[in-house]
Amino acid sequence: LRFSEQLSWSNSTFAPEILVQIPKGARFSDSHHLYPPSNPSWLKTWVTHGDVITKRRIALLSEGLTLRDGDVYGVLSDSIEEGEILFVSNSFPARDIDSFGDKRLKSRKIFMNRGASGIDGLISTALGVSLVSSAPVTLLTGDLAFIHDLSAIVALKNLKSQLRVIVINNDGGGIFEMLPIADSSYFDRFFRTSQHIDAHALATAAGLVSTKVTTTVQLKEALSSSQRYQLIECVTDQQASMMLRKALWD
Repeated sequence: LRFSEQLSWSNSTFAPEILVQIPKGARFSDSHHLYPPSNPSWLKTWVTHGDVITKRRIALLSEGLTLRDGDVYGVLSDSIEEGEILFVSNSFPARDIDSFGDKRLKSRKIFMNRGASGIDGLISTALGVSLVSSAPVTLLTGDLAFIHDLSAIVALKNLKSQLRVIVINNDGGGIFEMLPIADSSYFDRFFRTSQHIDAHALATAAGLVSTKVTTTVQLKEALSSSQRYQLIECVTDQQASMMLRKALWD
């Protein structure tokens, strides 16, 4: 519990806290002024906006003629079964799962891990979760995070875990498209940092059962196949993916 004259956040330790604003010169006898009166009408507005966004998301995902990042989350929402664990990478996956994932995912176990550089060590962490769990685990990660922990796919083969890795390959750090730096001539070299990788080929070389998909239909088939692929590479259109996000947000 922290008292302050101004409602400014200054918690460098990231510890949970309740911030209470006390106007200058206020007395404890005036405590009824510390909090605004309760008004439950905001909840109805919140739910209404949530329903609008849900309908818009469903309509936008059904329009896709090419595989976009958002389409992957929509399809994955239908494939994660009760009792299965979903491990979500950082950067766009952490945000996109909230934007494009179906609400049924709320009843699933979802894990995340913030690496020292944001996207390092994620395959290894998901592998650890898989090894201590009796349930199958699906890791959803981007192509840059994938190559930041590339050596883990060798361990994935040798340890024979129930981990399935889904790589969204949109050719680089698309999240930086949201920043003003995207207009810079240096953007591709220093921010998007496209690596032009073939995750399917890398996984196959490591001895994993792998496949590559470029359409929603192919992704659905790969996820529903009796052969549980250890790695599924989803090659998505980065520009179309960003347009989809903006269409949802606007």
